[in-house]
Amino acid sequence: MVNSLDGSVDTSAAAETQPAGSGTTLACRDNLLLGLKERTIAAVETGIWGIPAQGEAAMRRCLALSCVSLLLALVASAAAADERSVFSVRAFVGLWEGIDPVDGGDVLHSITCFRDGTCQLVVADRVVTLCGGGSGVLGGTGALEGDELVFPDVVLTCADGRTLDLEIRYERDQRNRTLLAMAVVGGTPFRSIVLHKVSR
Repeated sequence: MVNSLDGSVDTSAAAETQPAGSGTTLACRDNLLLGLKERTIAAVETGIWGIPAQGEAAMRRCLALSCVSLLLALVASAAAADERSVFSVRAFVGLWEGIDPVDGGDVLHSITCFRDGTCQLVVADRVVTLCGGGSGVLGGTGALEGDELVFPDVVLTCADGRTLDLEIRYERDQRNRTLLAMAVVGGTPFRSIVLHKVSR
């Protein structure tokens, strides 16, 4: 403003009457930037589930590891259950050889077991007393009964064509790693033979 008396200029009045303009703009900008910064920090620190971002990542890793651990545990449990269901019959599986203590004939017993717990038996005997001293072949199916592998309906077929029904029971000898085969005819134990495993 110009002084009418001496012509001087009063700048303070000009400053007082100058519109807020740039000062107001800078203050608004600072406020906006501050608000944006605060919202950005909040967005970074907060995950989509309201969990801190670092915590969310850790939780995801934890969940993934938990799922893997659970899966491995289930697989191990299933394998162990399968192992337990067939472990006892596996001790009987294989080709076994023995010598009849009465007639001196050599005998081969082949035992094969399946996942359903049933087993198949084939026996080749060169000297069978029940066949009159001739050779014979025996066959049947069975399963575990307690600690014994039992074939209740074995059919003996002699070389001359005669057949005879009998039962064969196998018991494990852990100390010698052998099998004790007991033939039962008409409900009466007939003969037992110690068998040694000859297959791997």
